[in-house]
Amino acid sequence: MVLDDRDALVVDMEAGLEHLGRGTARGVDAFIVVVEPGQRSFATARSVVHMAKDLGVKKVYAVANKVGEVSPMVIQDALGDIPLLGLFPYTTEAVQADLQGEPLFDSCPDMVRRAEDILQRLCGMTGDS
Repeated sequence: MVLDDRDALVVDMEAGLEHLGRGTARGVDAFIVVVEPGQRSFATARSVVHMAKDLGVKKVYAVANKVGEVSPMVIQDALGDIPLLGLFPYTTEAVQADLQGEPLFDSCPDMVRRAEDILQRLCGMTGDS
């Protein structure tokens, strides 16, 4: 694949850290770690930051998923220096969409707005437009 300087490629990698050690991070500008509100998930995000730095990837961001009655400030505090781009709430509509194999954005229009907000924050942090 050949990308132009202005091109962006988002790759959804499987959960875990194993694939990062296989050279898949070459040419990566930033990682976006999806976390759920829990200490194991936050610890994994911190591990990704350390591994990313070892691989030469300096920017690591987080997006919180399946967030219930937890303040974004609590999540940001738990993440420490990892910038939180935004969050997706836990909703029964999202669960139903997944169970029925429907696209999430078709069933939960609020998620589209949240994704657009996250993209805008990411572009603002990386200087892209």
